[in-house]
Amino acid sequence: MPTITAAYAEAYKTGTDLEIPADVKVDFWNIYYPITYGYMLQKTGTSYHYQYLPSYFDLAYSTDIAKDWTAHYGYTYLMELLKDKNWPIAAQNEGFTSFLTPDDDITVLEKAALKDVIVPASWRMVFAANETEFDAIWNEMKTTCESLGIDYLVQYKLADIAQAREKLAELSK
Repeated sequence: MPTITAAYAEAYKTGTDLEIPADVKVDFWNIYYPITYGYMLQKTGTSYHYQYLPSYFDLAYSTDIAKDWTAHYGYTYLMELLKDKNWPIAAQNEGFTSFLTPDDDITVLEKAALKDVIVPASWRMVFAANETEFDAIWNEMKTTCESLGIDYLVQYKLADIAQAREKLAELSK
């Protein structure tokens, strides 16, 4: 079973950055499997998130905040509370596969440009002095977003979601 090493545990507990000299090798795990995007790949080809490893889990619940939470709620782990109260628990998979098409560079830039318009305008609308000012900000934001291609982007994403649903339905048969 993979476990975190003492060097990583100490850095996690103290909240300090690990300063590793160039000529020193420090292992964070007692295994050699690659960890990518938070998932540890096993020889079998399956993967799981490193934060579900018991050693990491116990370390995460040893912080002062976790101890305060335990003192307040009377449970060591959130899972104990959820099970005791018979509250819904989300399934923890080995990971997931998205059926959506990853955004290309142009789409990422288009989304960023739209965000740069929508977020400030939204805050201006929140603090508008009256409905007339709100409507003026809304119309300006809408016109600017349309000029940046929001209609095409929305249609593209809706079609992508529909395609993802079809793939999921096909695999669910």
